[in-house]
Amino acid sequence: MDERLSCNLLENVLILKECRLFCNVNTSELRAVSQIAQEVFFDKGQCIIKEGEKGNSLYLIKSGQVQMFQKSIKTGESLKKEILYSGDCFGEMAVIDEEIRTKTAVSMGNSIMLRINRDDLYNTIQLYPSIGIELFCRIVKMIYKEKQYLEKLIGDRQNMESV
Repeated sequence: MDERLSCNLLENVLILKECRLFCNVNTSELRAVSQIAQEVFFDKGQCIIKEGEKGNSLYLIKSGQVQMFQKSIKTGESLKKEILYSGDCFGEMAVIDEEIRTKTAVSMGNSIMLRINRDDLYNTIQLYPSIGIELFCRIVKMIYKEKQYLEKLIGDRQNMESV
């Protein structure tokens, strides 16, 4: 392996270690994930994923920033959600079950992403089952936090309406 490829692999392992999905995966297993991660470049304003489209990969931000958008149920208008930074990921549900994208992601400047394809990840999980267990645990925690947030939002709204 040449020095440039080796440095890039190490750099990708460090980025994966920052990511909430992979932060508890050990280094040798992260190397395996790093080997299936494809580096993809996006220009400012370029759409990375689009709400409503079928997905089959997750993205991890290696450098740059990404603005997330989601359509309003009431108006259909695209609303700005969060801004994601290096080490953040999105599209993780698509690697579980090729789900329809629930948000649109747009590069805020020149960005480098690591794209991990569902089939490649599944093959890697077959070789390293502990990666799958860790991803499962992380995604369940994310869903639980989202559920708590929505329940609080609904509760706050009901309290406001009863006043």
